[in-house]
Amino acid sequence: MGNTQSIAPHVKESIKEEFLQLNPLGKYLHFNDIIRAKPFEAYPIDLTHIAILFCLDSDKDGRFELHDFYNLALFTAIVEKEIGPSVSNVEAVCTLHLIKETILNRDIFIEWFTKLVLHVASPTHGQFPTITSFGSDGPQKISVIPIATMLIVYHALHILDRTGVDFRHFFSVLQQTGKQLDVIPKDDPQFDRSIAVLVFKMFAQSIINGFTELARRTGLVVDSSTILPAFPTVYRPEDDNPPEDDNPPEEQYVETSHAIPSSISAASTPGAASSPVLSFSIPIIERGEEVSDSSIRGESSVAGVETGGFSLPSLSLHLALSGLERGEKIDDD
Repeated sequence: MGNTQSIAPHVKESIKEEFLQLNPLGKYLHFNDIIRAKPFEAYPIDLTHIAILFCLDSDKDGRFELHDFYNLALFTAIVEKEIGPSVSNVEAVCTLHLIKETILNRDIFIEWFTKLVLHVASPTHGQFPTITSFGSDGPQKISVIPIATMLIVYHALHILDRTGVDFRHFFSVLQQTGKQLDVIPKDDPQFDRSIAVLVFKMFAQSIINGFTELARRTGLVVDSSTILPAFPTVYRPEDDNPPEDDNPPEEQYVETSHAIPSSISAASTPGAASSPVLSFSIPIIERGEEVSDSSIRGESSVAGVETGGFSLPSLSLHLALSGLERGEKIDDD
């Protein structure tokens, strides 16, 4: 569909300049780099939109190369030509691509989203940190994601804005889910400032379930035969030309936890028994604020946010629906 074949040289140069400003010495941008970025001048869209990130990452390794951004600029031009000049159109088409590519295998999204966060939690080692738990079965190493990384995820997904769920509530639900499903020990303080990778994968599953449920509720029929404007692959790694001799060592993703067991997977599927539901009031944690012990314990209720019942399945649909509403608001502006 469409015959747009390339982007203008000045647009390409602008993208390259902005890419190098975010990471002057690296071949890749990571999730936390994307969060720091302002919308590129070439396409003023929200780069933290999860469906856009999914399409942007051409090889689904959780990292973003310069040629990925060239292809996104080209894709934006294609959508503008075929559908109309609207930010929400790009978000909508990317959302449909996400649903189409994962409808038969949601593990594609779960593993990709986990890799996305891996490169924040451990940008050079290629595997998540582990905590050794000593139980009746002997010592066991459990892969975890630190609280600082989860704060980045929380802000990137705009969870407070879209759902009213504060960070302590969000983090505690993930922790309590792990404890109630015996993924982590119930009384081991080592895990107070991290969540298990397996629980994060449940969270990722709840997100993709939310997108699928969004399609169902809005009457969209999306399957492998659905025709969409194709995300281009015109630009390839050889078009990047990163600075020589300054790239970090190639990272290797090491799978550190098993797939979600079916008994656990059901807990994050719409219509199934939900994860633990908690409710409390805590201070709002702004982007860039240090994550202190008092913030996590909620010792102060000054400027607190009261939240109601919250679970992984309820969050997933909130994120999907509010993402659609957010796109409409951008369009109106």
